[in-house]
Amino acid sequence: QTPEHHRSNATVTRLRDVGLTSGPTDVAVAQWLELFESTEHLWDASAQLWRGGFSAPATALAIVTLQETGKLATEGLRVATARPDDPPQRRQRAQPVDPDQALLVVVHTALADGRINRHLGTVQVNEFLGVLERGELDGIRHACLHAEPGAGGPSVPRDAVTREHAAWLVALAGEVLADIQFAPGEWGRVLTKVDAFEQARKRRERRRGISL
Repeated sequence: QTPEHHRSNATVTRLRDVGLTSGPTDVAVAQWLELFESTEHLWDASAQLWRGGFSAPATALAIVTLQETGKLATEGLRVATARPDDPPQRRQRAQPVDPDQALLVVVHTALADGRINRHLGTVQVNEFLGVLERGELDGIRHACLHAEPGAGGPSVPRDAVTREHAAWLVALAGEVLADIQFAPGEWGRVLTKVDAFEQARKRRERRRGISL
């Protein structure tokens, strides 16, 4: 088994020990943790792409991370409210989710403790919420990956986003992903990676003489 699977199994055991889950719901929790790890890998890849100077694909993966986080949060709520003693036929089935609405709810929830506003700026956060509410996020992701014909010639994906804004979106995706993690210790573990990314970003930009 991979280290990630060992961590999932250990987390399920901890959840059971503290009374958060037992019996049949162990399977659902383990599946959710595997989905979380998959989404976390997307975030890791987006951060690595940004470090390598590939701002547009980093942005696209950060947006996918955010969108998958919205789905994860919805599924996590379903798992958390399942009754361990319910027979399989009575357990709540997953319902179709409006990804934009789910993400909007998740971001608003993550903003509650003030950390994201402090780290990423209230003005920028409000601008992002506007993008979400207007349904523009997927268009940004598309522009970062695909050339589109235009009056002046095809658009170039690398020109769709600045390096600074790409880093901001990568950081936001990490913050929101960490916020939905309910397993003991995992929230802090993910935030440690996000903090390291933010510090590396600021050091790099200082060396380049850019004031953020």
